[in-house]
Amino acid sequence: MRTSLRVLVGLVAAMVVGATVVLGAGPASAVTRPTATSLATVIDCGSLHQGYYTAMRVTAQFTNLTPGATYDLHFRAVSMNSELLDDVPFVADDQGTSSVDQTLTDRFIASAQYTATLMQGTTSFGGRIYTSNACASAVNAVGTPTARYVCDTRYLTPGGVSATSVRVAGTLTGFVPGEPYSVSMPGAAAYVNATADANGAIAFDKTVDKSSLAPLTSSTYSVGTTSQGIAVGSGQLTFADDCPAIAKAAKRPALTHDGDLTGDGYADLLAVDTTGQLWMYANGVKTNPGHVPFSTGRVIGSGWLNNGPIQWTAEGDLTGDGYADVVAVTSTGALWAYYNNIGSNPGKVPFTSPTVIGSGWLPFLRVAVGDVNGDGYADIIAGTQDGANYLYLNHYATDPLHRPFSSGVRLTGEDFPSWGGVAAGDFNGDGYADLTVEGSSVDPNRTPAGASTPFVRSVSLAQDHGVPTTGWRLDWSIGDYEGRGSVGVVYADISGTGKLIYNKDPLGSGQETQIGSGWQTMQFLIQ
Repeated sequence: MRTSLRVLVGLVAAMVVGATVVLGAGPASAVTRPTATSLATVIDCGSLHQGYYTAMRVTAQFTNLTPGATYDLHFRAVSMNSELLDDVPFVADDQGTSSVDQTLTDRFIASAQYTATLMQGTTSFGGRIYTSNACASAVNAVGTPTARYVCDTRYLTPGGVSATSVRVAGTLTGFVPGEPYSVSMPGAAAYVNATADANGAIAFDKTVDKSSLAPLTSSTYSVGTTSQGIAVGSGQLTFADDCPAIAKAAKRPALTHDGDLTGDGYADLLAVDTTGQLWMYANGVKTNPGHVPFSTGRVIGSGWLNNGPIQWTAEGDLTGDGYADVVAVTSTGALWAYYNNIGSNPGKVPFTSPTVIGSGWLPFLRVAVGDVNGDGYADIIAGTQDGANYLYLNHYATDPLHRPFSSGVRLTGEDFPSWGGVAAGDFNGDGYADLTVEGSSVDPNRTPAGASTPFVRSVSLAQDHGVPTTGWRLDWSIGDYEGRGSVGVVYADISGTGKLIYNKDPLGSGQETQIGSGWQTMQFLIQ
């Protein structure tokens, strides 16, 4: 055999060994129909080597053969995609009979299905399926694996009521040293392959999707091996929940909607075109046909080109008034705040002139703005080229001059790649901003669980890629576009097709829908 095996359980024999068996109806009347008066195969249970038995004895008696003709018995392993084994050739005597007694050397599986087919040249006389003999597994599995919630992914839902992944780990003993085994839980994704060490122990540590282990508290495991067509061990998983309880931030409803420029509870979209004009797309999800968030936009500013006077931009509510502001760094390293005064500015334009709120920000290449500590004021997470990240908490409410930021502290835990754009927004609706890289993964905020480091582990967001994106150069932004208290993601192809794509449920279905066109005129979206 030349391929690997997945263990099959509960196979049923289809040949009664020792009975008179006619191997198929002859293909033509001119060909004699052979009869097998006996046919048996016995795996040598002492030939176990590297996960398979290596010897199988074949015995058979045939009559009604063509005298002097050469025949072959073909054997195939049904449980290994019908892989062809070595043939057993024999020659009929002058009476049209023959006895077969031959040992095949290959890789065999006890208690597994095989087919035996009688051939004369290219002529087949049919075949039968049978189950090979059983062999003692020499396994007495001892141990109790555990299943634990992965805390970071548990915080993807408000209150931590469910989890997207579970860590299954343990050590089992009582196995044949050097032999390969597979430990499986319900669901194909939960397979763990391991080789028994010199002491007959197998250790595993695997993170699997929770759906593979539902219901988690009653999940079992089974142990299989390539040499056996049936499970050689099983047991119950011990469930443990080590995740601290999480708390939801107590905020006024107006402060729970990321990216809301107009104060209506729905996030709006900001984009800069190739001439440096700033466009605002007000959210019309309640009134637009098909309930898409955006339809038309208007120009609300100019001079916003990247790599010009402005180096980077980000969006968040700096003042805690429920209206999103914009933060920018200039080519001189100055930190600017464009405070949102849409209620008092002529023409209901949210931004007019910036306010300088800091200096020395050129070393930062990646910046996200969002409420990390749940106090209702957007903080800054800034990253340097070497991957270090710093958290600047917002002191707008307590500083006498209403300066939002003074000094930052370096974050421990996961460092983000220098190439990735970052944004902060509340993905799970708990009132604390999570961190996303490129709108394709999210670091759940662990602050509500009492963790000293908010961002520890990145989890992929759900994306169905139902809309072809080959050759795209995507820019993206996040916001609470449907007023649910949690953000979605929009992607714009600014290089060719100009499509605008919306992922309304990045922690769930990830279904993506085209909601706009003509976005190839844009240089970037403000995140």
